[in-house]
Amino acid sequence: MEYRSIFCFLALCLLLSAGNGQELLEAQFHMLGVTGSANLTWSANTLNVTISLSTAMNETKVEIHPIWMNYDVQDKCGDSQLGDPEPGLTTNVNIPVSPVSVQFSNVSSLASVEGHSLVLKGPTFSVCATIHQKGEHTTAKAHFVGIVSGMVYFRQFSASSAVTLVTRIVGQLDTVVDLSKAEWVISDGSTNCSSMTSRSNATIYNPKSGVVDSGCTPKTQSSCAVGYLKGKLGPPSLASGKNFSFSDTNLPLVDASGIVEKLLIIYNSDSSAILGCANIKLLTAKRAFVKFSHQGVKGSLTFSQRSPFDPTQTAVNLTGLNGMAKGYHVHLWPTPFQVTAGQDLCGAIVVSGHFNPYGKITSSAQYPAPDVSTDDMYEVGDLSAKYGTLENALEKSSVYTDWNLPLFGENSIIGRSVVIHRNDTAASRWVCSNIRPMYPVVTARAVFRYPVIGQIVFMQELNEPLAETSVFAQLDYNDNRAGTVNNTWAINTNPIYDQMLTTDETVRCKSTGPKYMTLENLLKPLNIRNTGGVNGKNAASTNLFTTHTIRSRFTSNAVSFFTVVGLSLSGDKSVVGRPAVIFTPDESKISACAPIEMQRQAILVAEFAKTGVAGNVIFKQMPGFGAQETSVTKALTGIHINTNSISLNFSLQIYDLPPANDCSNLGSVYNPTNVADTTTVDTDDSYKAGDLSRAIGTEWSSVNLPLTGYTSIMGRSLAIVDERKNIVTCAKIETQRSDSDGQRVTAVSNFTGEVFGTIFMSQTVYNDGTMSDTSIVADLKYSNGTKTLHHNWHTHTSPVNGDANALTGRCDSTGPHFDPYHAMIAKDNYPKECNPLNPLRCELGDQAMKAGTYDIGGGRKAFTDVDLPLNGQFSVLGRAVVIHNAEKGAPRLSCADIIPVDDRCITIELKKNATLDKRDVAKVYATAIGSSTEDVIVEHMSDSDSKSKICVHFSGLSGEGMMTKFASFITKSDNYKSLGAYAPFVINTANSNGKSVILGTLILLFHVFNKI
Repeated sequence: MEYRSIFCFLALCLLLSAGNGQELLEAQFHMLGVTGSANLTWSANTLNVTISLSTAMNETKVEIHPIWMNYDVQDKCGDSQLGDPEPGLTTNVNIPVSPVSVQFSNVSSLASVEGHSLVLKGPTFSVCATIHQKGEHTTAKAHFVGIVSGMVYFRQFSASSAVTLVTRIVGQLDTVVDLSKAEWVISDGSTNCSSMTSRSNATIYNPKSGVVDSGCTPKTQSSCAVGYLKGKLGPPSLASGKNFSFSDTNLPLVDASGIVEKLLIIYNSDSSAILGCANIKLLTAKRAFVKFSHQGVKGSLTFSQRSPFDPTQTAVNLTGLNGMAKGYHVHLWPTPFQVTAGQDLCGAIVVSGHFNPYGKITSSAQYPAPDVSTDDMYEVGDLSAKYGTLENALEKSSVYTDWNLPLFGENSIIGRSVVIHRNDTAASRWVCSNIRPMYPVVTARAVFRYPVIGQIVFMQELNEPLAETSVFAQLDYNDNRAGTVNNTWAINTNPIYDQMLTTDETVRCKSTGPKYMTLENLLKPLNIRNTGGVNGKNAASTNLFTTHTIRSRFTSNAVSFFTVVGLSLSGDKSVVGRPAVIFTPDESKISACAPIEMQRQAILVAEFAKTGVAGNVIFKQMPGFGAQETSVTKALTGIHINTNSISLNFSLQIYDLPPANDCSNLGSVYNPTNVADTTTVDTDDSYKAGDLSRAIGTEWSSVNLPLTGYTSIMGRSLAIVDERKNIVTCAKIETQRSDSDGQRVTAVSNFTGEVFGTIFMSQTVYNDGTMSDTSIVADLKYSNGTKTLHHNWHTHTSPVNGDANALTGRCDSTGPHFDPYHAMIAKDNYPKECNPLNPLRCELGDQAMKAGTYDIGGGRKAFTDVDLPLNGQFSVLGRAVVIHNAEKGAPRLSCADIIPVDDRCITIELKKNATLDKRDVAKVYATAIGSSTEDVIVEHMSDSDSKSKICVHFSGLSGEGMMTKFASFITKSDNYKSLGAYAPFVINTANSNGKSVILGTLILLFHVFNKI
């Protein structure tokens, strides 16, 4: 706090000294422990620069460079970043702590240096700052991809009262072609670059009817057409990889004649061929926030940055610190959802060390004490060192200006986490929460299943395909091989098809084809180091787009988090739908691949229509990395819930179980992490997840209300409860969807015999092939009424074939566990590595390890399985659920097929077959109509002396069409030959002349799912 006050005092002194009515530019220094200001005035072709610093700098060269300063680079003041010094704008001076002035002659105007940098080069170090008018600035950007790639920025003082409005243009472009004859214009002929095929299409933007010929020169900019950059600025200096800059006094950004949303065109002056085209987009401020409601700590940190060239404003508002906190920092990785009680959410192995892209060493003697130096001297993430610690604070409410906390670019903090440490000798980690963007985002992910398991998640601002994309990867091996580092990866061009899970590494993922060419510039090999390891305190964020670390076995996390520019999640260059591929360490083969699929925003709804209550409660959660806040909107009529009226004391509660026929037997208030009933603090994590009694009004939010994953509230009940804790009415919490968006798939396993009852499964399948988690409700009993505990239960490969109640070999026909991901290749590590925290390490069919065991006779129990597909290549429909003996015993106790609950079913009769293979029947029928075997499910209904009755179900998004096609197919007896032994039953009579008669008929089966 003291250091920042000194800086503000110096700036004020300079402003007062310049109060003579002259137009004024300023430069604010804040780097390398030096703060201060310079005021620039102009008179009679002389530029006067008055400098005042907190630190004396002797033998200093004062220079003006053509490019503004960017704090988010390593070499902030080097000529490679700022350009060579402007000719004639260099002088030597000794700078004491008191103000000193220098003059430069033959300067045409004050505007001629606006948007430049003032550099002070001392004997041992240099400091620099941007020269600009005091106040806010507007920034726009043109982002080129293709033959010409890179950025061009436009920056202008926002106040319309400026005497001279200068737009400074700075860019850096890369190209593989000769740009020596390149010229440029701004065009309003189209808003779409795809229509710009030649220079003749590029109508020059000319809202003021300016000059578009040889009469337009750099000295007569005010008379030129706004978009005629060729004349106003001359040809662009487009040497590949080198910064360039221009000033334009006739280039408005956002007023009625502004260039925002116009096209910046680069073309060849000889052939008029378009070399590059980019839309000029206004940069809006990025905002992000961290919400705390953990262990008594409440409040938020809010971050805002207008552009990459402006400092970040940080607002800290925290209560409940009670003198127990000290340090707080941005850490490398996001914190995950809590899945189990006592789970480590903030530890070094979970969120790693401080975010430190420039490799500051906190143990070094040169690392400053808190709040005694400039922001760049500290780690980017070391907030308490930059702003002062929280030591002895009961609460904290302050706003800071931070020159070293980017929200734009590759070093953005968005998506990472903030950790507050205790004020103890170990500086132990107390509470943590994620930095979430305050703007809409689109998220996609690639889920790997063999031999690499885990996911790569991508997040980008919605409808901004050229914005930064954050990438979070957490990867593992499931086949017992040693962990690897520096794994090159790429995004390839073609679909994966069926090669993803083959054990033959020579052909695995071969169908993915070549690398996706639009990402070629992002795929240059780079060296990285392991990001954090177990301690990770000073791990630099150097893991970039080309490499990942992959761990093996149950040791430590292999996590990467980075931000790249040029990786689109929307638009015509989107990577969604393409495969992500990870290469072997020697890059000779593809080790693993996975399709990149859109990750939907989680939206759940409880619809009320009973007991006089109508309306709904909607739960929403942003997609992204790690734990997310849930927002809740209540729109109910017929009862008032949690109003400020003392006489009305109704509240909302989430219960373990979904409604059955009524609202009885819903279980307990949902409490997946075993939170105690009593609490002395008032934060979200101190209450059961299902306890919404504190929620007042129609909208609220919680950081302890998961909508996805093992602890999801999906498939459970939302109840209205009176003050005596009686349930007034209830509704099931389900995914919100429209019929045009997808379909809800429901399946049931009906158990008969010694163990009887049902297991219901429900999942939403969307039209793009993505799926929600699967909700499961089991309700099994013994015929003799006993109760046994801790039964393992699994999905097995094959359906039941007559041995569900056999005295010996019971359920053997179901085969082994369903394990398409080869999870059991490494059997020895499986018991400790497969768990709810690591479900992709599990067999797909291992519901006991992923979701929990079941107690037969203990009543209904609800589960959530994040990987139990009821659709697609790995669908469990048509397979069998097997219940094993109590206390996790191995013998098979009971089994039943997994059958769709729907009306897409055709009942037919076959010639009786004592060993009817239902999967084989499904394969034959699917082949006959050109369908996938996984979409055809055969249910054995009954047998008579000579016939077997089956019901053929058609699942998936195309189920209706498949059913119609199959119904037509079996009405033609000429098709029977292709069905072999599974042709419909044939009766030959004297009157039939050998013609077949189909006894099977189409029937509509309607099953009511409210049993669960």
